This record gives sequence, C-alpha cells and structure tokens, in this order.
Amino acid sequence: MCRWCRGSRGFVNGWFRWGHPGPAGRDGTGATVLMRDVATVVPAGFLAALGSLFDPLATVRFGPGGEVPADPGAAIRLLRRLKPKHIVVAGRLPCRADFLCEVKAPVSWISAEQDDAGRVNARVITVRGRSQQGRLPGALVTGDPLLGVDGLPSLPDEALCERFRPMHERGRWVLYFGATEADEEAAAYTTFLKLSRRGVGLLVLAPRDPARYEPVYRDAMRFHLMTNRHARLLTSFVPPQTRVYYLEDAEVARRMYRCADVVVAGGTLATAGPQPDAILPLALARPVVAGPLGLSPVLAAARVDGAVRAVSGLDDLEPALMPLLTLADERKRQGDAGKAWLDAQVGAAQRVLALLR
Repeated sequence: MCRWCRGSRGFVNGWFRWGHPGPAGRDGTGATVLMRDVATVVPAGFLAALGSLFDPLATVRFGPGGEVPADPGAAIRLLRRLKPKHIVVAGRLPCRADFLCEVKAPVSWISAEQDDAGRVNARVITVRGRSQQGRLPGALVTGDPLLGVDGLPSLPDEALCERFRPMHERGRWVLYFGATEADEEAAAYTTFLKLSRRGVGLLVLAPRDPARYEPVYRDAMRFHLMTNRHARLLTSFVPPQTRVYYLEDAEVARRMYRCADVVVAGGTLATAGPQPDAILPLALARPVVAGPLGLSPVLAAARVDGAVRAVSGLDDLEPALMPLLTLADERKRQGDAGKAWLDAQVGAAQRVLALLR
C-alpha cells in the first residue's frame, strides 16, 4: 500500500513496495513516514535529501490515486499498523489534521498551509512566509522547500534596455506581456488602449509559440497601433512614435524582463499554457501581474502571498496595472516585495533539513 525509499545506505530516488527487505522491518514498520496530498509535489532533490536524513523514508499520499483516501479514519488505521518512528507532513492535507494526535509518534510539519496544523503539537512547524506564520503561532519562517527554488537565475545584462532609455527619460512606461497564449494578445492590446488614456506608454508583446509569431502580428494590425518588430529594427533606439514593440525570439524575450516596468505573466489569463519565467522578473524586482490559470508552484505561491499581483481574469487587468504603471512608489513597493519573497525561498531546503535533524 505504501511506498518507501532507502536513503544513504541504499537506493535514494527509487520507489519500492512495502515488504522489500530493509532496516525498518520486512513489513515496512518503524520507518519515518512522509505524508502529503496527492497534489503536493516534492522536488526530487529535496526528497532525496529527506531519504538520506530518514533512512528508510516511506511516503503516504492522500486522495484519489494515492495510498490512502482523504479519510482520517483510514489514515489512523494505516499509521497504527506502520508504527512510524517519525511523521513528516509536507504542505496541505486534504482532511483535518487532528488524526495525527491519535498516533504515538513525533510529528514535524513542513510548508504548513492549514490552520489546524498548530493543534497537532508538532515538534517543529515550518512555513513559507509571514502570512502563514500569522495563522500558526510558533511556526518558523524558512521559505518553502516544496517550491524547489535552490538558487537565483543568472540575470540578463542591460544591453537591450538601452533601446528603451529615451522612452524612460520622457516618462513613458514599458508594459511587457510575456509568453502570451491564444486570446491574450487581443486582451493586451485592448488593455493597453485603456491604459493609454491615463498616460503614454509602450506595449511589449512576446507570444510564447514561434508558430504564432506571424499570425499574431498580422492580426494586431487591426488595432492600428504603430508597431516595430525587434528583429527588423535597424535603429539604436525604439522610435518615439512606436506604441507596440514585438518580440519574436526567446532569448530577447528573456532579456526583456530587465527592461520592463511591469510584467504580465502570459498563459495565466485567457488560455493556460506552459508557464512563463516567474523567477526571473521577481529576481529583477519587476512587478508581476498574473491570472489564475495553469499556475506553476512558484507562481501560485507568490500570487497567494502577494509577491505577485493577482487578477481573476482579463477584466481586472486595467485596474490592477494602472497604479503600477503610473505610481513609481507603488511599482517599487510591489517589485521589492516580490524580490524579498523570492530571496526568502532560496535555501529553504537546507534550512528545513537542519531543523529536522
């Protein structure tokens, strides 16, 4: 029913059925048990480190497709049979946590999300940030090892940004819709036109799929906005009459994050798609706005914690973007908050492992 992996004395990343011979007994009893919801993903590197720290380590997943249904009674019966020497809970459980009080084993809870985690009398509770700590007195802020943010990316240089320097000097803002999906480009144009009533700016657009570069560009002509394509611009600076700057190269699209005043995460608003780079704009202290669709773990967590400005859909874009584009203090506050949040996630795995030892 359960699965277990050997740590430093055996197989680290593999999975075996209970009953495989091991130091915890042939039926798997006496192991450390890692409990999580089926939707909670544990990064491979962090899982391997847990397997080395707790040898052997078993995993129990709650919910459809897991080893145990989302039922406290079933969990109690399983844990009593396994007689774990230690229980580690990761993230959120799909049921109330009170059942853990019925099992005679020390409990540690990492990346706690639910309020009743504080009722378990755990030896240690770690949380992602201050907002979770406020609901769980006594929890330790370590960052979230489940996000897998092991380090910061290399940052692009400012060479591309030189093209936009005259615009910034004239007080024009630069709004970047990165890695857009179907229907999001039209929303970008209509939102830009609404924003332009309150100030003059530049829209930078980068569809994610190269197969859509040409169709999206042709369709954009109906908005009658002066558009320059990066690949065909021969001047050193973006011409002042330009309203839209169109990117058709993945590396240029990545470098553009440094040059933007505000970033809108494509693939989160109208059509869910492969996630755009959420870490890079946060590392650059750029304000990021994201919708609710297809979120990566990092983007979803940042959105919940306010490190990314959340919108529920396309209709909310204009009111969310307006203060970020027109108020420098608001833009800096959101950008600094995003970077501070990301910095707090780096090294979370090492901090949590040190507490579990």
